[in-house]
Amino acid sequence: MRLLAGFLIIVLWTVPGVAFQKDGCGAGSCVDCHALEIKEAATLLEKGGVKVRSVEFAEVPGFWVVDATRGDQRFPLYIDFSKKYILAGNVIRLQDGKNITAEWMEDAKEADPPETVTVDFSKISLDDALILGKKDAPVKVAVFTDPLCPYCKRLHEELRKVVAQDPAVAFYIKLFPLKMHGQVARDISIAASCQNSLALLEKGFDLGDLEQEARAEGMSDADKAGLTEKIRTIKELMLQNQCQTDVLERTAAQAVELGIRSTPTLVFPSGEVAPGAKPADRILEMLGRAPAKGNKTK
Repeated sequence: MRLLAGFLIIVLWTVPGVAFQKDGCGAGSCVDCHALEIKEAATLLEKGGVKVRSVEFAEVPGFWVVDATRGDQRFPLYIDFSKKYILAGNVIRLQDGKNITAEWMEDAKEADPPETVTVDFSKISLDDALILGKKDAPVKVAVFTDPLCPYCKRLHEELRKVVAQDPAVAFYIKLFPLKMHGQVARDISIAASCQNSLALLEKGFDLGDLEQEARAEGMSDADKAGLTEKIRTIKELMLQNQCQTDVLERTAAQAVELGIRSTPTLVFPSGEVAPGAKPADRILEMLGRAPAKGNKTK
C-alpha cells in the first residue's frame, strides 16, 4: 500500500464501464462486487494516524472516497478497489475543470460545520493588510485569503457587497497563499502586498478562473491561445511588481499562532473564527448588522 503524501492531481474523464468488468466483475456494475466497510478502511489507514468517519463510492471509477480525519483536520482519501493504493489530493474532472476534492471539502464544511473557535482579535496585525472598505470604518474584520483559492474569490465578491451595503464595515485582507498553490500564488500575494493593491489581488483571482477555463475540453485552438496569452500577461504583471518583503512569512506565522490552516477564513471583531466562503447577508448577520428589510445584497 502506498500513501501518496501531499497533493496528487488525478485527472478524471468518462471511462467505459467495461474497462473494469473485464477484470472479473461480471455483467453488472463494478460497484456490485466491491465493498469496503468503515472498520476495514480504518485498519488500512491506521498507520497514518487517520480516523474514518464514512466510506462511499467515489466519482473516480474504481475508487472509494473515505471521509477521514487526523487531529483537527478533515479531508477525503481515495482507496482503490484492490485496496492496495491510497491517493490523497486534488481530483480534477477534465470535462469542466472542476476540482472534485475541493467541492467535497466545501460540502463537508456545510454539512458538518466546525465548533465555534475564538481568538484574541487584537493580536492580528492589520498594518500590513490590504483594506477593502473605508480606512476609518469602525467595524474591522480580518480575512485570511489565497489568490488561487476559488472559494476565496467567491468570498471576496461577497465582501464587496457587504461594504457597499454597510460602509461602516471594512475588511483587512491578510494574504496567506497555501503551499498547495505553489509559487504563482506567492508571486501574486507578494505583488499585491508590495503595491498595497487590491487590483493586483483581484487579477490573481482572475488567473485562477482562466487556468481552470483553459483545462476545459472542446476549446478551439484560437480560444486556447487567447487564454494562454491572458494567463502569461497576468503572471508577468505579478513578477513586475515584486519587492523584498517578509509579509507572507509573518502572516503565515500569525496564522499558525491563531490556529488558522485554511482559506478563506474570516476573523470577526469578537474574535470568532469563521472558515469558508459565506454570502454577504450571512456576514452582516454574524456582525449583528443584518441588511435593512427590502434591501438585501445581490
